[in-house]
Amino acid sequence: MSAEIDYTAMNGPELLSALGDRGFKWAKAFCQQAKKLGYGDIDEDWVTGWFANAIESSHDLRMRRTLERAG
Repeated sequence: MSAEIDYTAMNGPELLSALGDRGFKWAKAFCQQAKKLGYGDIDEDWVTGWFANAIESSHDLRMRRTLERAG
């Protein structure tokens, strides 16, 4: 089993590169940061749903805009 990645140790560009468009990684990073800030444990599966939906919604919106411009 591999060691857990500490996303809180990364700077902005490193974090964006490591997370990409994968909602489960965004959720893991968010939960790590929340815990570090003292918010305790947050249900990572629940947060994954929020990030995955936001990423997909953003993708769909960009696709619609691209298709509208292509007209």
